[in-house]
Amino acid sequence: MDHPTAFFLRGINVGANNRVPMAELRALLAEKLGAQQVKTYLQSGNVVAVPPGDPDDFAKTMSQVIDMEFGVHSPVVHRTREDLSAVLAADPLRDIATDEKLYQVHFCDRPVPELNLAALPIHEDERIVVNGSEIYIWYGSNKGIHASKLPAALGKQLPGMTITARNIRTVRKVAELLEAAESSGSPS
Repeated sequence: MDHPTAFFLRGINVGANNRVPMAELRALLAEKLGAQQVKTYLQSGNVVAVPPGDPDDFAKTMSQVIDMEFGVHSPVVHRTREDLSAVLAADPLRDIATDEKLYQVHFCDRPVPELNLAALPIHEDERIVVNGSEIYIWYGSNKGIHASKLPAALGKQLPGMTITARNIRTVRKVAELLEAAESSGSPS
């Protein structure tokens, strides 16, 4: 039996750039790619679906189809319900992250190699923890996410790696959607 999987699209619907309408995306994934139980959360590219086969292959195909249909290059990273449960259970910064909008999990397409933390522009009230294929970042209360230089610096230290971030509230909501989809049972 196939299982619901979360697919995180990178860099869509950011401001006026890289527009991908969620209703059209859901229809495309169901009708052209054969996904079932397709749901989206917010406009930032959070998709929960039962893929028709291997989630890795589906993520790659989804990225290619989004490029062809919408003219938007958006790599896709995926996680299972078990993966997201582990991400939330491991949450290493829960005790210091006082504003969920400023606390993100960066999902990577493979395990993160050792980072040179000393070379990263970490502001005094920012924290970063790497755990497997996730990077947890608390952006602190004084600077915020948009002023931080961490995301660009991470990209330079991890060339060729697909990384997409979601705030912890979104991660929890997507985990709930996966749980609900799993509980409702996959179609046969």
